Amino acid sequence: MRDQMTRSIMLQAAAAVGVGIGLFWLASLLPTVCPAMVGGPSCGPALRQHAAASSTLLVVAVGIAAVAAAMSAPRHRRLFVFGWGVLVLALVILGGIGWIIVSGGFIVV
Repeated sequence: MRDQMTRSIMLQAAAAVGVGIGLFWLASLLPTVCPAMVGGPSCGPALRQHAAASSTLLVVAVGIAAVAAAMSAPRHRRLFVFGWGVLVLALVILGGIGWIIVSGGFIVV
């Protein structure tokens, strides 16, 4: 039972981190339109790529922390602790997507 729970937690965390990273890199590929008055180094796709790389590192760290917290909890509380870790991970992913989208200028819809 313990090995199945550990595998389940690890697979769910890996899937959540993988989906987050995929969304980050898709968001970094969105076209940008820089305002004429602000243009220059404060606008452009390179800023989105830096934000995507930073968000990727942050999501991996939060994913590892969620798994570590779940594994250090007593067996009967692991899924509960991991559920809170996944909630924090989802919030970090949403924040990272927002950061990526607004970091490089405006998006073309």
